Amino acid sequence: MSPRTTHFGGAILVLILGTTACTPADETAAATDQAQMEEAAPAVDATSLIALEEAVWEDLAAGDWEAMRARMADDFILGGSHGFVVGADTWLAQMAGGSCEMESWSIDPPRVTMLSPRSALLTYRTRARMGCDGQAMSEAEGFSTTIWVLRDGEWKMAYYSSVEAE
Repeated sequence: MSPRTTHFGGAILVLILGTTACTPADETAAATDQAQMEEAAPAVDATSLIALEEAVWEDLAAGDWEAMRARMADDFILGGSHGFVVGADTWLAQMAGGSCEMESWSIDPPRVTMLSPRSALLTYRTRARMGCDGQAMSEAEGFSTTIWVLRDGEWKMAYYSSVEAE
């Protein structure tokens, strides 16, 4: 099977093309590969992943785009609330070119769901006090989702999305 990514109406759909026959030997090999991958993945706890998430927010508040990029996977994507999808470099260039300041932020309550030994989903409510283009600081609230993946021994953010709280 080979995955193919297709852009459709601003969303990304992953299509699995082709079929393969799976024999008992294939199933055994796949189970062995999965067990080896799980053994190789170092244990991580929710507190460590939340600390990584908070570090990204600190980078954002400080405008430290280089540190923020270092925390992202090479194939990081931002999923926007209106269906747009951009990569890390495009998003960070937009942020660096803006004139917004963040006075304070919080993530409450962060929830960690391990998807596998090498991937985790974080969900939380965001609150930030910020101002753009010289306007007065105002409160913004949203609901955020991130996916963290273990790559080359380091946890990296692979996905981020946030929607405005109503």
